Amino acid sequence: MSRVASVYRNLLRARTEAFRGDPHALEAARQEIRSKFELVRSLPPQPPRLTCWAQERGERDAGRVQELLTEVRVSQTAAAVPLTPVMQARDAAAFLREFVVQAEVNERGNLALQLRPEHLDKELDLPGVPEKK
Repeated sequence: MSRVASVYRNLLRARTEAFRGDPHALEAARQEIRSKFELVRSLPPQPPRLTCWAQERGERDAGRVQELLTEVRVSQTAAAVPLTPVMQARDAAAFLREFVVQAEVNERGNLALQLRPEHLDKELDLPGVPEKK
């Protein structure tokens, strides 16, 4: 199984988890995912930009290159390094799993969040909300 097919299926599973019970959102997300993958498929092959980026900085050891790439993705300078489509798809799947929460209107007219276990251990910095001390 190719790496791209694996990432595609992982993203579709994340979509199913995030939008379970909402057929409109499931279909819209499926169409968006498919269109992005078709767009990437139609592009000419690209050289491995991130590996080249790391090697241009003097790194030749494959393990160290991978470590450096991981550091760059989470650092403040990540915007300067282009993400590959596979990395973007992995990030999208992680975002769907970790940050998309469904809500339903309850009998009192309030929104009731349907939290999953992966939502419960998150600490978010929300603008305008003071930190707990």
